[in-house]
Amino acid sequence: MEPLSIGVCSWSIDRKDPIASIRAAATECGARVVHLGFFDEETLAAAHAEEIREVCADCKVEISATFAAFSGEVYKSIETVAQTGGYMPDELFEQRLDFTRRVAELSVALAVPELTIHVGTVPDDGQSGAFVKLSERCRQAATLCQERGLTLSLETGRESAEVLLQFIDGLECENVAVNFDPGNLVIYGTDDPVKAVTMLRGRISHAHLKDADPSDQPGITFGTEVTLGSGQANIARVVSKLRSGGYQGPLIVERTSGRGDPGTLNDSIDYLSSLLG
Repeated sequence: MEPLSIGVCSWSIDRKDPIASIRAAATECGARVVHLGFFDEETLAAAHAEEIREVCADCKVEISATFAAFSGEVYKSIETVAQTGGYMPDELFEQRLDFTRRVAELSVALAVPELTIHVGTVPDDGQSGAFVKLSERCRQAATLCQERGLTLSLETGRESAEVLLQFIDGLECENVAVNFDPGNLVIYGTDDPVKAVTMLRGRISHAHLKDADPSDQPGITFGTEVTLGSGQANIARVVSKLRSGGYQGPLIVERTSGRGDPGTLNDSIDYLSSLLG
């Protein structure tokens, strides 16, 4: 994969059909890189490595990373996300860790070197029981990825860059990195994207490009996703900071609203291309 290759998230096209998403990314968006996500048991069970490899070869598409999302996360509010997200719920941890393992095994079969997740909302207090619990659970996920030669990348947004950095350093796992998403930082009201991308310099292995406007109660209610380049995530400066910081990974367009709209994705791809010159 070429440095700073522009791609799309499969779930921005169709979260239930990875094969259709790969084809649409290539034929409708002209993308040659896809971040391949799995959101439920049914979709993962139906995913066959040989079929995915064949469609990627046919469409001349590379997979930048896989994404393990977790059924049962409730996006009703920022509070419910914190309660139900990632590895935090006790009753769902073993199930979600096993789902992570199976996405990791598919990643190996696809020769994809990186798996991304939302680990959960990292508490601000690094001494709290919740912080310690989430650290131990993430360490287990990192270990199973390391055993398979994979990088585990934690997506930004549900906590500040400072808290995420403290969390990652405390894991002491060499294969844990950051999937940087500036839009999430605005949507959750947790940090300034330009400040965050600077703080996380050298830790970022993968990047989502999503834009948003903040809510009138940042950190309490969700901000609003908007067209790439039109919001408060300061995408142009984020991309500039990524480049000046030596980032060589992909730039992956994510749209969590307006799924199935290739025109929106194409506009975002065109915008990113204009920033790269």
